[in-house]
Amino acid sequence: AMAVGIWHGGLGGVRTLRDGLLAHHGERPVIVTGGLGEHLRDLGWWDPHWTLRGAAALGVAMGLVLLAQLPANVTAFDIGWRLVLCGIGFGLFQSPNMVALMNSAPRERSGSAGGILATSRLLGQSIGAASVAFCLSVFIDNGIEAALWLGVIAATTAALVSGSRMLRFAKQR
Repeated sequence: AMAVGIWHGGLGGVRTLRDGLLAHHGERPVIVTGGLGEHLRDLGWWDPHWTLRGAAALGVAMGLVLLAQLPANVTAFDIGWRLVLCGIGFGLFQSPNMVALMNSAPRERSGSAGGILATSRLLGQSIGAASVAFCLSVFIDNGIEAALWLGVIAATTAALVSGSRMLRFAKQR
C-alpha cells in the first residue's frame, strides 16, 4: 500500500490525502474476506484448505502483476480495483493461515501461539517495507515497479508452497 501511494503520487501528482485513501482500497477487502476463507473451508467448498490458500496467493500475485503493468496515465479507479483484487486474495490467504497456526498449538499454549502470530505478521510487514526501500534505492527510475514484481515473486512462492502441501495431502489420502 505504501509503495502504491508513492508510485501514484509520482505518476499523477495526486494529493497526499487522496493517495492515502487510495492505498486503503486494498485493506478493506482484507477486512471483509478475513472470515470468509475459513467459513468457505468449513462449508466444504475448499478441501483441503491448502487449495484456498494457493488460489488466494495467486489472486494477490495477479493483482500485483496488473499493478506493475499500469500505464503512466492512470486513474484512481484503475489502481483501486487492482488493489481490491490484491486485498481479496490476501484476506482469503491470511485468515486460514492464522487459524491453522492457532489451532496447531495446544490450548494451554495459545498465548504463545498468539505471540508467534503477532511476531510473524510484524516481521512480514518489516521485510516488505525494507524490500520496498531497497528497490527504491537500487532501482532509481523504476523502484516501485521492481518492488511490485518482488511482491509477485513472493505471492507466487506462497502459492507454490501451498500447492506442494496440497499435493502432499492428496498423496496421504
